[in-house]
Amino acid sequence: MIRKLRAKELVWRCPKSWLPRKDSTAVKPASTIVAQDRAVEAIAFGLAMRGIGFNVFVTGLSGTGRLTTIKSFVERLAESEEKPDDICFVFNFRKPEEPCTVFLEAGAGCRLKEGMDDLVDELSENLHRSSVTVNSGRGSSVRSNRCNVRSVSSSRPSKRR
Repeated sequence: MIRKLRAKELVWRCPKSWLPRKDSTAVKPASTIVAQDRAVEAIAFGLAMRGIGFNVFVTGLSGTGRLTTIKSFVERLAESEEKPDDICFVFNFRKPEEPCTVFLEAGAGCRLKEGMDDLVDELSENLHRSSVTVNSGRGSSVRSNRCNVRSVSSSRPSKRR
């Protein structure tokens, strides 16, 4: 028999007697992906791989908790691991196409960058104040009231952005 339904009849509600608690505040959130055992195992396996060239690739629909899940895995792993060194690439004046690699203790790379930024700012200010003039010819002299140096060739690092 076909009949027209009222709006009240179009909604199903779970009976309150089926719920073990009054509200959800006492329910603890899941600590991992629910019903995704293979995905959890794959993430754990991928993050346990040691060596260069291993990556973890996660795919899935937007809003399914991929980023949250990966972040929680990585944070748990980071708590149990030693902090890795900072790896910094610095300009190589002898071979500009081959930057030098510098390994520093964790966190020191940021301090190096900030220190280099401050040094460049200070040198720019002080050289500007000393009214340096540069001749355009390669290898020409640079003179100021504070220094007398030879200019370098055009293979200088590009200006900071």
